[in-house]
Amino acid sequence: MMKKISGKMLAQVFAVVAVLGCCGFVSAEMEYFSREEDSVSFAVRAVRNDLAFTRQILAQESGDGAAMVEELRRIAGLCDASLKNVVRLNVYIGREVPELRSTAEALIEEFRVEGNTPAVSIIPGKLPRGALLGIDAVLVLKSRSDEISFVGRDAGIAPARKGIVFASGRVAKAKTYAESIPEMHKLVMGDTEHLGVSEDDIVAVRAFINDFANWEKAEAEIASIFGERTPPVVFLEWEREDTIEVEYIFATPASTTDEPVIHHFPNTPKASPSFSRGSVVHSKEIIFMGAMFGEPGDPEKEVVSLLDTVVKNAEEAGSDVDHLAKTTYFVNDSEVDKAAGPVRPKYYHPDTPPAASKIRREHVGLPGHHISMDMIAVPVE
Repeated sequence: MMKKISGKMLAQVFAVVAVLGCCGFVSAEMEYFSREEDSVSFAVRAVRNDLAFTRQILAQESGDGAAMVEELRRIAGLCDASLKNVVRLNVYIGREVPELRSTAEALIEEFRVEGNTPAVSIIPGKLPRGALLGIDAVLVLKSRSDEISFVGRDAGIAPARKGIVFASGRVAKAKTYAESIPEMHKLVMGDTEHLGVSEDDIVAVRAFINDFANWEKAEAEIASIFGERTPPVVFLEWEREDTIEVEYIFATPASTTDEPVIHHFPNTPKASPSFSRGSVVHSKEIIFMGAMFGEPGDPEKEVVSLLDTVVKNAEEAGSDVDHLAKTTYFVNDSEVDKAAGPVRPKYYHPDTPPAASKIRREHVGLPGHHISMDMIAVPVE
């Protein structure tokens, strides 16, 4: 039986109606979207209670996947939650080989709820400590808090009664972490200072680095900025001469507007039609979409196919291109990367492109493909 999305959902209950080609399962806090050909949910729409962003959990051996799941279960328990509260799951494999991919796919089964998974991305690439596997997650909690809180360095909790800022990554040209990380921190804080946030409002950090032999130096420099209030950190590989790019998630003051998402372009003489410097989410609900791909082949056609998929998935989950908040692109081909530049403005309105980070790497998450992206969006209210 086919189901579709209700127009405007109450904070505690989702209504269920029919959407062509989309099958949705509804729980008290989350609605899952998948198709018959999908093994995982392509999107999860959730009530925006408190959101917990976890650190990256690593496994040195491929057989240690169960221990990673148990560690995430432990962290969830500290947040008064369980694995059923996971709305987004990133699974990292240390290299693109069939054995590790099979292990990653098996791990995802631990997170099924009534046959449905979180929004999932499988991300190949080097990991800290030479690990073979890793995971991190976003959980929708039962609570609705007023202030940021942390579970040690295991999770940062963005309170439901404040907004969330998804800031685009910033790159510094310095060649050492000791120089580049403070410079990037200054740039991101400059992008967001007019929003009334400070570094005390940062709940999660994601860092893209090119030298995993020295990832501990990067971690130490990040910790030196925040001290005892260091948020959970996730590290990903990128292939660039620039040492590192860092992006932050903030909690921001409660909304004074009815707009569910606001895109901003601070300190920018000419705004980019392809991305904003950050998106501020005040919506009562939030949508997470896992890794999406186009049809491989001609570079422009692959990008067009990918963005067509993004639009389709967003609309079936109740959003549209004006309500996209944050995306990460993974690209492994220079021609596809080049094609993405002129194609994106054909899809995004120049006033509402999502905040974004674009990462060059050897693998993009599905063999034979050259570009992928995930997405955070909000419903059209």
